[in-house]
Amino acid sequence: MFLMKLGLYLGLFFALIGIIIIKVESPKIYKKISSFFDDDKRIIVWTISKDSNRLSLERNVFEYLNFRERNVLLDAKWDLIWSIEYPFNRYKEQIKGMKTYQCVNHFPGMSHLTIKKHLATKFMQHSFIPKGYIFPSMKSDFLAFIQEHSDAKFVEKNWNNRGVKLLGSVKDINHDAINEKEKFLQLFVENPFLIDGRFFDIGIYVLITSFNPLRVYKFDKEVLLRFCSENYHPLNLDNTKQYVIDDESFYAWNIKSLQENVLKINTTVKYAFELYMNKNGYTISDIWEQTDDAIIKLLLDVEENVIKESCIYGDPSKNFFEILRFDFILDEKIKVHLMEVNMSPHLTTLKDFANIKRNYRSQFIYDTLNLAVDGKKSTNDFMLSDERDVNTQVKSAMTESESYIAHQSYREHARKGARMKRIFPTSRHYNNNDLISRLSDTNKFSIKWFHTLCKINQDWC
Repeated sequence: MFLMKLGLYLGLFFALIGIIIIKVESPKIYKKISSFFDDDKRIIVWTISKDSNRLSLERNVFEYLNFRERNVLLDAKWDLIWSIEYPFNRYKEQIKGMKTYQCVNHFPGMSHLTIKKHLATKFMQHSFIPKGYIFPSMKSDFLAFIQEHSDAKFVEKNWNNRGVKLLGSVKDINHDAINEKEKFLQLFVENPFLIDGRFFDIGIYVLITSFNPLRVYKFDKEVLLRFCSENYHPLNLDNTKQYVIDDESFYAWNIKSLQENVLKINTTVKYAFELYMNKNGYTISDIWEQTDDAIIKLLLDVEENVIKESCIYGDPSKNFFEILRFDFILDEKIKVHLMEVNMSPHLTTLKDFANIKRNYRSQFIYDTLNLAVDGKKSTNDFMLSDERDVNTQVKSAMTESESYIAHQSYREHARKGARMKRIFPTSRHYNNNDLISRLSDTNKFSIKWFHTLCKINQDWC
């Protein structure tokens, strides 16, 4: 009995010594360990989803980060709302008046991009978006277009973002039916670029951490490639499996030209795709530059509306973030066309080899939370010594709002890691006079701040 008690006391003694050593030698490790025993330091996440299975990956990451989950809004405090559905209509009163440290995983007003008919009809000034027409309200615009493009083909899309039917050429469209009920038609992109004879799209995962100023990152480690289940040629208008990406789509590991590299250990679908394109003489950097530019242009287009709607609930520069997936296709000239922007894109899949690749989706969720949420609960007022050095090197007197922008930008840059790539603002935007002339003052300052630091250290470019 004496030896058992002695062993217990010695165990407790050495455990205490170990914690003291950790606290002295590594404050970050001590903080991580102590947070497991201190509920006040845990981030409380309120989850909202009609389908709880949609949150399986997120819950794994929440648990890893020691977040405390609630799926019912109580009067108690909360730090993060993670909602699959758009939460601002149903929970408007609960969300209004957000505190500085609170955040929601959606920006109000993003439906301007994520509803197909809005994307295709409100941004027709961009050549990378196939033109769309809502009937009967846009019938005159449609008739004017087909007068000059009589060989154009159109697809009919459902209002609920599900279902596509290729109508063929203009002469095949039933104008009487158009007059009878509402329809949405979109220009069909002919002569698509194919891999192994299959039509495919490229999904790029994007994280927006702020509007006013705009800061945008993409998950640079991986992309989503989805292929039609049947060959594109010879095209049969009635066979949607040739030209529609749907729930029966194939993935990159089903495609012979990509399969070998996708199945290798420690490789990604993105790597296999880039290898294929480079091997066949295409410059992959041109494709990524096109997709980045398209994403940035659209987000700048909706910035004013998003800021206006966000201010009803909180601060668009600190209280919100958003995960989107931009789905592009390529034509045979390697020009990108944006087909869809997905809010709350599926990060969980139960299909085949996708379970092996799900780790990248977990990494994206982790990186998102690390960038957009981590540190919000603790005070943001202090400035780290190396951050002071950075701002000293910028050598410009900053206003209070500019100091806050610099502070947040620094903290995000320090936390973004190797898998996330900032696509706006970057140094390459600094000399784009056409772009600069249309930007808000906060965006102009943000670009200038990053450009100045880029000249000192390439990591900031």
